[in-house]
Amino acid sequence: MSEPTPPKLRDQIWQALAGIQQPGSGRSIVDEGLVTQVAECGGRVAVTLRLEALPPSGQQELAAAVERAVAALDGVRWVRIRPASESRWPRPVRPLG
Repeated sequence: MSEPTPPKLRDQIWQALAGIQQPGSGRSIVDEGLVTQVAECGGRVAVTLRLEALPPSGQQELAAAVERAVAALDGVRWVRIRPASESRWPRPVRPLG
């Protein structure tokens, strides 16, 4: 009997993000539409968040929670949180080395 195939890292990232609650609402940041994009390549992860609707303290709290949750996943080597308001996004995420 073969072992089940582990979920892909991208799926694991989305599952981790779905477990994070928006400060003040108690709803998932995925359900609230605060996660606009997830990019992963070779263990490097970029998560784009809509932060502008939150107060500055809430922005920092949410960004830190996302970084902790994603960094805790096996296979993640690097995490970057990007505000959706940055006009340069998306840009490719390339593996180190």
